[in-house]
Amino acid sequence: MEGIIIPSIVKDLNAKNKAIKDHEVLICRARTAEVTVSKVRHAVNLEDQICNCRAWQVTGKPCTHDLAVIAKQSSVVQIDEFVHEYLSVEKFKKAYAGVFYLMTFKHQWPRIDVGYKICKLKLRRKPGGLKSLGSRHPMSLVLERGENTVSVKN
Repeated sequence: MEGIIIPSIVKDLNAKNKAIKDHEVLICRARTAEVTVSKVRHAVNLEDQICNCRAWQVTGKPCTHDLAVIAKQSSVVQIDEFVHEYLSVEKFKKAYAGVFYLMTFKHQWPRIDVGYKICKLKLRRKPGGLKSLGSRHPMSLVLERGENTVSVKN
């Protein structure tokens, strides 16, 4: 693996980059913009890595709105700046640098005393059969009349 960002993340961002053709970008300040996609507006702040769709904050990688702003300012910025550091090749290599021992059977799992007994949930129905609404159900009235439409009554 070479580069700054994990290759699968780069591939995902390139696929998302193809979907930004219908995004209208209005640059407000140096690293702040408003992106309109099918009459829905999104505020993007590249400096703080914030988009109001919250996908960027949750995943650590830019959403399509952010990519549209980055593409608009492509001469000034690089995509590597906007992907969270835990998606970098360096962090990936550190995470998998240690040795993992295989545990193929449950008896190999470590036993831990949590201080109390963990019991299984008792998932049973209460005594008695399921109650049916029968002819009192509002759908039965519609079906008796032979109507094809369904109306919701409040």
